[in-house]
Amino acid sequence: MSLSVDNTGYSSSQTQINAPSAGASSNGDPVKIDPLTGKTIELPTSIKVSEETLARWRSATPLNETLSKETLSKEEQEKLTLAIRDLRNDVITRTSSGVSLNNLLFRDPITSSDGLTFSSWANNIKADSGISKEDLLTLVHDVLAYGFANQQSNITSAMQLSVKKAELTAIKDKYLDSSYQQQAEAAINSYVNQKISDEDTIGKALMEGEYRIGIEVGDTARAVWAQSQLQKYDAGTSDLQVKRQQIFTLASGGNVDGWFDSFSHYLKASSYGSDWEQQNINALQNQWQQFRQRLG
Repeated sequence: MSLSVDNTGYSSSQTQINAPSAGASSNGDPVKIDPLTGKTIELPTSIKVSEETLARWRSATPLNETLSKETLSKEEQEKLTLAIRDLRNDVITRTSSGVSLNNLLFRDPITSSDGLTFSSWANNIKADSGISKEDLLTLVHDVLAYGFANQQSNITSAMQLSVKKAELTAIKDKYLDSSYQQQAEAAINSYVNQKISDEDTIGKALMEGEYRIGIEVGDTARAVWAQSQLQKYDAGTSDLQVKRQQIFTLASGGNVDGWFDSFSHYLKASSYGSDWEQQNINALQNQWQQFRQRLG
């Protein structure tokens, strides 16, 4: 079963569909100009479609249905069914005993992907905590969902992540049972590491795009620079990674209230600081103070 492109003809077991030609090269193939590189691209004059594919089209059998039947054995289908069941049961177990999946932590698109990471916190609350399971998860949601109203930079993003980690740690320390502290700490670290990984992935994707553009347009300097940045990402020494680690170092002390002055000094000492970044720091400090009041 195949769908192939060929400009050399077709065999008797396949059906040929001729494509219309707007302009042609010396060998008869249609041509177009790539708008990015200006290079001439030859297009195929024919597309070969197998008789099996044509038969499926005629019978209107969906491709995904055909593939699922052909690529998944009975044993594989059973394994997939069991995996889906186990995942469902895991969600139910983590959110059992009075915890509703209707909680904002699970319903909010901003936090839903992290909901499973923190859902089991609700089943490990101290007996004398004075907080309900729903209220605990709502508090976690509000910490995870907080974001700057306007734009943010890599610097203020690292500052925000530091404060979110501190707030999650404060929730853990105040409300969760002593026997669950290690697992809760692991959940916090998993969340932070995932955010770091996501940010690095985006940064690398941007550099890969720069590299491809440099190659396409023949800009050697651009391509070499982008390649060097990718190497720095792999070594953990990219500009983004270095700045983030510097912020994390500033936020390594236990006195969170003192972090914000350090953040401001860091911003002022840099050559790239801006007024809106300072506004982000001020907003982050206000958010922390409101969180502390709410925590009591």
